[in-house]
Amino acid sequence: MYVKYAMLMSKHLNWNKEFGITVDDLKIVWYDSFNPQLKFMKNDIHFDIFCCFYNLGIMYFYKSVLLGFDELNSSKKDSMKCAKTAYYLFNRMRTYYYAGFVNTGFSDTDFSHL
Repeated sequence: MYVKYAMLMSKHLNWNKEFGITVDDLKIVWYDSFNPQLKFMKNDIHFDIFCCFYNLGIMYFYKSVLLGFDELNSSKKDSMKCAKTAYYLFNRMRTYYYAGFVNTGFSDTDFSHL
């Protein structure tokens, strides 16, 4: 639900300084999953959406793998739905949001992993 509200905020508030007054008090911090000492901070709701998509994508992928081990046809179908959702989230991150996070140095959000 949070992602839906964040996406609404991204459409209805100004996040680009070229177009006038922007939202300045929102500081979002992201820590690398494999190197927690490495952090990246950005004042951009798109960064938060990117982070949410990443976490949701990991959860859907993990659920897909678990369901794939079950021998029931319904589990296989659910596994494919979860895998497709994970693919959509990672692909959306890679094609739409990644440009703003190129120089983070994170291993988990490296372009090759997405």
